[in-house]
Amino acid sequence: MSVYGTPGVTGVVVSKINSSSRIAKSGLRVDDVVLGVNGTDDVSSTADLKQIKVPAARSTLHVLRDQVELDLEF
Repeated sequence: MSVYGTPGVTGVVVSKINSSSRIAKSGLRVDDVVLGVNGTDDVSSTADLKQIKVPAARSTLHVLRDQVELDLEF
């Protein structure tokens, strides 16, 4: 499904975040759209997101926020 009227862009909309998590401290916000993790931009569903193995060390989220693409390290 297209993200917020952006043709061809798919991702997972963040609906809630555990405030004490590593990912919350990275700056991720509710309503951000996760497009990819660690260089992969093939996230189009929560199932895709759950299949990505995130290492304990530093990782990067590729997100769309207010029609701007950002990389957040966590």
